[in-house]
Amino acid sequence: MANQFAPEMGIKTLVPGKAILWSYLFASIGDFSSGFISHRLASRKKTMFLMMGFTLLGVVLLLFSGPKSENMYYFYCAWIGLGTGFWAMFFLPQ
Repeated sequence: MANQFAPEMGIKTLVPGKAILWSYLFASIGDFSSGFISHRLASRKKTMFLMMGFTLLGVVLLLFSGPKSENMYYFYCAWIGLGTGFWAMFFLPQ
């Protein structure tokens, strides 16, 4: 939906495939980092709340931070992707 959101945010040119690329690339990094964070905190629940808060902050900044550019949009896609990486913890054995 990047091609729908971008014009509303004043971004003239945006490649939706690049937005998906940055989101999924950083989601895979988030998969690994959430594992390390949960091990360090010794709590999956704390890690999930931390990662969800990180994602929520990224969404709020994307929607409500002033003027945007194409590169900033991709940055926020990466940020949100990193935050959503916690989903991999659901598939790990306890």
